[in-house]
This record gives sequence, C-alpha cells and structure tokens, in this order.
Amino acid sequence: MNWLLENVDNDDIDAPIPASTLRNLRNSSNVVVDPQIVRQMQEMGFDEAQVQAAAKIYGNNIDAITAHLLGERVSFLSSLHLLIFILWFLCC
Repeated sequence: MNWLLENVDNDDIDAPIPASTLRNLRNSSNVVVDPQIVRQMQEMGFDEAQVQAAAKIYGNNIDAITAHLLGERVSFLSSLHLLIFILWFLCC
C-alpha cells in the first residue's frame, strides 16, 4: 500500500504493461544469462548474483540491466508492482 501511495502521482502509473514484457517476466526462468554480459558488468563493479538476476528479468538487455542496477528501474516495474498489488488486494 505504501508503494501505491508513494507512486500515485507518477505519469506512467496507469500505463499498460506491454505483452512482450509480461512474456519476458513469465519466461525469465528460461533465460540463459550471457556470461559476457556478467563479466562486463562485474568489471564495472556490479555483483555477479545481481547481474544474473537482472539479466534474467531483462532478457540480457544490457541497457536495461545497467539502468536496473543503477537504481533507475524501467518504468514497467512500477506498473508491475501496481498490478501485483491490485491482484493481491482483489484476491485477499
């Protein structure tokens, strides 16, 4: 609930989550992490486990991984959190 109250003024809070993003999230456990990306991100000082987790979420998209690790979460994550909250609220 706190997240929703903190982000209610975001311009993209009502933006739909793209179908391709949902597919990527659903299939993220099937993503084979590119070891070259992991190595490159480690050379930049990022933790291997965090890089691997982000690579699975973002399908080895190095720009999205970098933004995620720098704290600039891609906007769909905000929408995803809202969707999860709504589904949790409706189910419970």
